[in-house]
Amino acid sequence: PAFRYLTWQSLIRELRQMMQEESDYRYEAANLRRMRKLLRRHKVYAPKVFERYSSPTVLVMEYIPGVLMSDYLRLERSDPARVQAWCAENNVRPRKVGARLLLSFYRQLYEDGVFHGDLHPGNIMLLRDSRLALIDFGSIGSMDARAKSVYRKFSVAIAQRDFTRAADMYLLLAENLPPFD
Repeated sequence: PAFRYLTWQSLIRELRQMMQEESDYRYEAANLRRMRKLLRRHKVYAPKVFERYSSPTVLVMEYIPGVLMSDYLRLERSDPARVQAWCAENNVRPRKVGARLLLSFYRQLYEDGVFHGDLHPGNIMLLRDSRLALIDFGSIGSMDARAKSVYRKFSVAIAQRDFTRAADMYLLLAENLPPFD
């Protein structure tokens, strides 16, 4: 019942766009080139694309030596001593990495007007010296001025712990509201 408000046309349109972008690596290569320039200012790394070896069905990019955030988080739960030793050996300060990631996300959103569209621990790499890299740019997003303003108000409400206002702002970001309470 929660999905009755979705229309078949909007689902098909979204799925068609996603399939086109996911099956043609030229989209990801273009996204990667664009985001690489923007992220450099944030001190966040993105891999280089080797255009010469890439095609619509193959994307070749540089190897980045690092640890996936998803692996780090999994190991932190199961073997925290090992994670602490790795952090010390590689000069990784988790709070610094987290702050850099959050700041980069907000800069992508508010300054650059374009952001990584699939940001999750499997697409974030921890590098030495508390640096990080983002990978998998198959999807990037953008927001119009109205959505950006509402998202800014949502972020402020969360920071002020005004969760009722945050929920209101979050609902304003929805394309269609579900017809239930």
